Amino acid sequence: FRVVEWVVLHGKAAGRRAAAKLLQEFQGTEANALVLQALADPDPMVQALLIAQLRPRGIPGAMSRLMDYLQSPHEAVLQAARESLNEFSFKKYLSLHDILEPEVRRSTGELVLKVDPQAMTELMNEYKAPSRSRRIRAMAITQTLDIVYAMEESLLELLNNDDHVVRAEAVRLLSQCDTETARQGLEQALHDRSVTVQD
Repeated sequence: FRVVEWVVLHGKAAGRRAAAKLLQEFQGTEANALVLQALADPDPMVQALLIAQLRPRGIPGAMSRLMDYLQSPHEAVLQAARESLNEFSFKKYLSLHDILEPEVRRSTGELVLKVDPQAMTELMNEYKAPSRSRRIRAMAITQTLDIVYAMEESLLELLNNDDHVVRAEAVRLLSQCDTETARQGLEQALHDRSVTVQD
């Protein structure tokens, strides 16, 4: 352990990376403290190797640290943080959405957007789902996470949906979009065959 400790703190980059990987074989207070100390390493790969050890070690505050690393400009660090939080996937969020409390829906959803790089794509796919309930839920998620502008194109496409309930909900969300394309879509919706959508 002392050899690993010295190398991870004072070695060259390649040595520090090897030592950071070996560090996972050591448990206990000293090893945990070394992980936290070595996280200040300037090498993103060393950071990534240590980040992967935070939750398995049960280090207090690991979740908040991992969320901070989701802001990293380094791909290796970002990927390590995402993998450590992989239970926050969009698919899982979608399956639990309807039973979550409103505040938990928001906070968990915001984390999912940071963790799951496919989240926005999968949300767009929900807009094209065959069932009304899935499309309505997708729009509810859009509102909860305050990403109406990001989903504007998908919302505009729903103005041509066969289901007037879906069209009406799309109109309601588009009313929060202060863009020329949203205004044009809403003006067209004034001539919708459904009185509900017109209203």
